[in-house]
Amino acid sequence: MARIPTPAPESAVERLKRTLGGRPADIVWAIFVTLVLTGIGVLLVVTGGALGAAVGAVAIATIYNDAIRAAVRDIYARDFWVWRTD
Repeated sequence: MARIPTPAPESAVERLKRTLGGRPADIVWAIFVTLVLTGIGVLLVVTGGALGAAVGAVAIATIYNDAIRAAVRDIYARDFWVWRTD
């Protein structure tokens, strides 16, 4: 059994597996909702003035907060995903 270390944080790989592990319709829906909410947040940050930028930044932070925090925690702890072959 070979163990191949990768530079990907363990939490990021697990989140990706969880997202892509459902039915095709659920996968497309999750990607669509994430892209739409991110697009609205970026649009508010770019064109919304001070209030729009604040609201857009909060929206983007809400979407990605846990994933980014977990990835940084894994990088700090050197908890990288290891590809195991049987």
